[in-house]
Amino acid sequence: MAAQMALAADALQLRGDIETAESLRAMARHNRILGLKLRVEHGLAPLPSRDRARRQDSATR
Repeated sequence: MAAQMALAADALQLRGDIETAESLRAMARHNRILGLKLRVEHGLAPLPSRDRARRQDSATR
């Protein structure tokens, strides 16, 4: 849904409605952040710091 909001914001900006486009982009960012927080709280997504540490460990092996 956030990706669709971002695409709609791009279309609005192309049509000259810059203020609405910026508002829609802000809502899309908020939705992405909220979605990630919910996934982390429910254990459906790794915490970013843990994921980054795993990638660094595997890169040094």
